Amino acid sequence: MAKLSQEDVAGKRFLIPRAEKARQILPEGIVRLGGEVEVVSVYRTGLPDDSDVKKVRDLLEAKSIDAITFTSSSTVSHFVKILGESDLQTLLEGVVVASIGPITSRTIAKNGLTAHVEAFEYTVEGLLHALSQHFVGSA
Repeated sequence: MAKLSQEDVAGKRFLIPRAEKARQILPEGIVRLGGEVEVVSVYRTGLPDDSDVKKVRDLLEAKSIDAITFTSSSTVSHFVKILGESDLQTLLEGVVVASIGPITSRTIAKNGLTAHVEAFEYTVEGLLHALSQHFVGSA
């Protein structure tokens, strides 16, 4: 928002296509700065009907996974929901948990887990860079 507040947005109109469930910080910030905002839901996150929970659990139990990436809070919530909270910490022992940014990291923490890697740039590319630095050093 700091960057946006440096721009003259008063009287300008903005379209924000986004997920059905999303934070209001951007639209509210634009309105505070005098802009007009139209928010349109263009997709919905949800649990897939065909997720192979057994395969995921088997891979984690066999310690065949080195890292898990979370690109949003909803991916964390869905992951916890499908695997169950009871033995999640045990399943993730030795697994690097990577987060796309601080909001996702907070959701990880709220679910009793630790984000070992957090992207500085909140994009998939930023997450990949952070993972690369974690595993092989400066990239």
